[in-house]
Amino acid sequence: MTGTGTQNDPYIVDTWPDFVTAAGTSGAYVKVADDTVWDMNSIAPEGLTQSLQVNASVDGNGVKIVNLHIENLSAVIINANGYLENINFTDVFAKATNGNYYFIGRSQNVKSGEVGRYISITGKFYGYGTSGSNKRIYAIFGNGSDTSFTSCSTNVELYGTAQLCKDTVNSETYSPLLVNCNLKYVRLPISGVYAWQNRIAVKNSWVEGSEYTTVCISNSSENSIFNVSAFGNITGGNSRTCLLWNSDKIESGVSVSSGIKLCSEAQLQDAAYLASIGFPIGVD
Repeated sequence: MTGTGTQNDPYIVDTWPDFVTAAGTSGAYVKVADDTVWDMNSIAPEGLTQSLQVNASVDGNGVKIVNLHIENLSAVIINANGYLENINFTDVFAKATNGNYYFIGRSQNVKSGEVGRYISITGKFYGYGTSGSNKRIYAIFGNGSDTSFTSCSTNVELYGTAQLCKDTVNSETYSPLLVNCNLKYVRLPISGVYAWQNRIAVKNSWVEGSEYTTVCISNSSENSIFNVSAFGNITGGNSRTCLLWNSDKIESGVSVSSGIKLCSEAQLQDAAYLASIGFPIGVD
């Protein structure tokens, strides 16, 4: 590890142990060396045993962290003064069997505002709870008000009680959890496990996925497009100018909240129609 940890002279790290140490240093600035790839099958073959505590401002510089496995553990916790950007988690395997955990999220009541940017997550998430039980794993979690991850992406498989994302608030007075994001997911049930709903809180985002249960769009969501197929109801409360595209994918008998506007492919490309329903032109 080189550098002094200041904004003009950040710690430069190229090993996982140095990364953990530097990221955990409160107030420090950290940058991962160019072209770094960490294969966690070699670094932690039995899976991560301790959470990565982010207390520094961390620029991952495009690092690829591959095959990160967690069980009954929150993998990446962003604490006070912590910030994380430009990092790719590929082929994640995450499982919860005895409580609620998240892959990446903010610790409780320590910071408002943006805490992460340009973070991508692919992999498989398993929750082994039943209806009403606390055995869930979230890909992205916001713990408190006005927390956001910006320009992030997911492409994940969710099993059982796993969820794509969740915030602890569901009010229009708070910021959406995910802003300018591209989110893809598919839910695949596990035999005997209750498939839990997603509470998706997004702004200016694209959400593509399928559900075997309710899709719950947070009240704070706005200016976003949902391309989802669902076997359960789609609820949106007071979601503002959110579009449900390809409504023919919705199973017969599924109800859609009045807070979400149904939109055909032709309407999605019709600027006059979008303007007439208050959807801002130019939102991707």
